[in-house]
Amino acid sequence: MFVFASSVFFFSACEKSKVAPIDDPIESQGNKLLELIEEDNIWGGKVITEVDRVMSLLHTTDYTLNNYITDVEGGYLIVDCSKYVETILKEVSLTHYDEFPKSSKSGLTSLAKDYYNHFVTLPSESNGNNCWIRINNLEDVRPGDIISYIHEEEGSTTGHVMIICSYPALSEYSPIDFSLIVNDAANSGHFDDTRNNEGIYSEDYDYIARLHFDGGVIKYSGVGIGAMWFHIGENSYYRWSSGTGNQVYKHIAIGRMIDIPAK
Repeated sequence: MFVFASSVFFFSACEKSKVAPIDDPIESQGNKLLELIEEDNIWGGKVITEVDRVMSLLHTTDYTLNNYITDVEGGYLIVDCSKYVETILKEVSLTHYDEFPKSSKSGLTSLAKDYYNHFVTLPSESNGNNCWIRINNLEDVRPGDIISYIHEEEGSTTGHVMIICSYPALSEYSPIDFSLIVNDAANSGHFDDTRNNEGIYSEDYDYIARLHFDGGVIKYSGVGIGAMWFHIGENSYYRWSSGTGNQVYKHIAIGRMIDIPAK
């Protein structure tokens, strides 16, 4: 169970140490998220604008599967991946968020599998019935898109869902992998991650992520921005924090917000 008062003290008392990078850093695509937004990416721009606002206010964060704290204005986010994406999307457009199924126990929250299951039903172009479309190729990804994968067997979570914050970059380590900067809530950070006080966005977003040990390895959990690597196609997979890291095979789907159909 998460005890907030004592945890805030714990966060403040912990000093983060940097982890030596595994690979060369990804080339900067701008030292602020908003610099990546093009004029025609209206809804994606709204998502990234809200990400920037929330991350700029963030003071303390941790990852939890229950007893959420979503005090954006106060700078405290104690959430899991789906609760974090919900927090962003509801502020951008409740209509877009309400299009997803809600399979949480409360019936009010979309889980990671709900994003994936909805995305795979969508056309790749507007059909006048939905306010989302499916993006089939990593090459076509833009900032503000949502990416989700599912676990074949559900455990404590149904999968993972993230906000894409960059254009894709072909991996220097594999001819079929693309790197993406993602914003999510997780139990550990990605490559060049703000949770670890690393990467090109760490100076823009200065906050405390909860330190914990996993198998003797220092990790920082909660909300952050970092780089992952993906391959989508036959045998889709991701690499969590290194372009040469383990391939974790999952079913992956990407969605994009579009204009709300006229009634």
